[in-house]
Amino acid sequence: MAAFVLHGLTPGPSFIADNSSLVYTVFAALLIANIAILVANKFVVSLFSKVRGFPQSLLFALIILFSVVGAFSTRNIVFDLWIMLLFGIVGYYFEKYNYPVAPLIIGLVLGPIAEPGLRRGLIKAGGDFAVFVQRPLSAALLLIALLLFSIPLLQETNWGQKYLTLGGAN
Repeated sequence: MAAFVLHGLTPGPSFIADNSSLVYTVFAALLIANIAILVANKFVVSLFSKVRGFPQSLLFALIILFSVVGAFSTRNIVFDLWIMLLFGIVGYYFEKYNYPVAPLIIGLVLGPIAEPGLRRGLIKAGGDFAVFVQRPLSAALLLIALLLFSIPLLQETNWGQKYLTLGGAN
């Protein structure tokens, strides 16, 4: 649905009636893709099963090599390598503290859609961020979001292990 919205199409009850040729094209492409996957499955699975036999150090070196080449080759700027390194470190800590990846991806997709609304709100407020916490509902939602974001960090502390343990007593 996000891809449709990004391309100016509005999903909803009248979507199929208004865009019938596009819907049939998407269904046909999905059918062809499923058939192609079914045919190629035997060869691809046997190829990927051989990767398990590679030494882990070789796999890590290849992953890092391809990541560096991919990050640098898009714009040929060393700054992109530093950004890749920064987000690699952020990803490591997200993994360490059990942050889920799905909300991050949703944020990356929906961020450009929400940014004009944020900009409009700040223009109306004269650049004052306090407008987002002046009303009780918006302040409560921001507080809940902050608490949900900090739960994995709090669970690593002694206080968090004592009071925030979910699913049973320690």
